[in-house]
Amino acid sequence: MVQVNLPRHFSSLTGGEYAFSVSASSVNEVISELKVRHPLIIPQILDKSGELRQFISIFVNDQHVLDLKESNFNISDGSTVSIIIAVAGG
Repeated sequence: MVQVNLPRHFSSLTGGEYAFSVSASSVNEVISELKVRHPLIIPQILDKSGELRQFISIFVNDQHVLDLKESNFNISDGSTVSIIIAVAGG
């Protein structure tokens, strides 16, 4: 199983769930599971073309996933996938 961590900011769109486990072997499989499990957050994470929004980052353990098209690398059992919202301002 893979641990998925979502920003608590999205908890109103996920029924309060911000961490859960899924069976997945790639980041794209995690995104597919999110589409089923929490479809309301998908427009917050992906743009209309299916690319990550500008201020969203995904990490697998400590590795930053820069492009979903390149993200089919294997995720091993016990990995953590974190979806992060960048914070900007002054």
